[in-house]
Amino acid sequence: MEKLELLERELGRFADEYERLREENKGLRERLELQTLQIGGLQEELERLRSRKEKMRDCLARIEGVVGKLRDLQLKEAGVED
Repeated sequence: MEKLELLERELGRFADEYERLREENKGLRERLELQTLQIGGLQEELERLRSRKEKMRDCLARIEGVVGKLRDLQLKEAGVED
């Protein structure tokens, strides 16, 4: 009889541990799903920022071109006036 009670207690502990692990697993899966969604959002944001950075580089290159042309004109005018 004592062995049966010991076995019942052991089974109870196993059942409790199983339930605890099942709940922990559920929580971890939910957290993983949330983090996966967050990573997806961050990847989209990163792509958007990369695109914006490329547009800014193009704009800066055009501005540098205009500034260079203006500088060349100023130098040319300065050379003509001297």
